[in-house]
Amino acid sequence: MTGVAAGDRVEAELVITGMTCGSCAARIERRLNRLDGVSATVNYATGRAYFTSLGGRDAPELIGVINSTGYRAELPAPPEEEGGATPAPRRGTWAAGSSSARRSPRS
Repeated sequence: MTGVAAGDRVEAELVITGMTCGSCAARIERRLNRLDGVSATVNYATGRAYFTSLGGRDAPELIGVINSTGYRAELPAPPEEEGGATPAPRRGTWAAGSSSARRSPRS
């Protein structure tokens, strides 16, 4: 889990999918902040929720709340170690000098 636990305090990050606008993020944020001891912010642009929980609430419980709201939440994937495999080039990107690049109109 991405986060810090100290005593009864839990700080973590969740990945949320299914949001289509800022209102979706606001809806999830309101729902989480209604829970006793939870302070949450949801960022539509990054698709992430950040929360601090006091009083024993943990990430699986908040994931359940988000899922019951109609969205999908999960813990972020653990970071990859340095020196790992090089990621493959993205599809649909154009290399400089590509023959498919836009040509200037002839006069």
